[in-house]
Amino acid sequence: MVTNQMLAATFCKMLQDNMSAEDFAACVAANKADATSPCCPSHDYLDTNQVMLEAMDAHGLTFDPSSDSCTNTINSVWTLARLHDYNA
Repeated sequence: MVTNQMLAATFCKMLQDNMSAEDFAACVAANKADATSPCCPSHDYLDTNQVMLEAMDAHGLTFDPSSDSCTNTINSVWTLARLHDYNA
């Protein structure tokens, strides 16, 4: 079974792999500056929705936009990623 922590770790790794070191550092700094914002600053640097889908795919998970469970998982993973400054 894939846990939210496992998915968050994959998502964070993929963020780091798809951003320059400078952009990643700026993203982390923006997150720290406003950690309570409902908007994730990673969206300013790349299409992180696509990165999330790729992370899910890496674990054999399928995105189902009609599934509350799927939406809750994604929201939880994003929260974990942000709480750990994208180093989950």
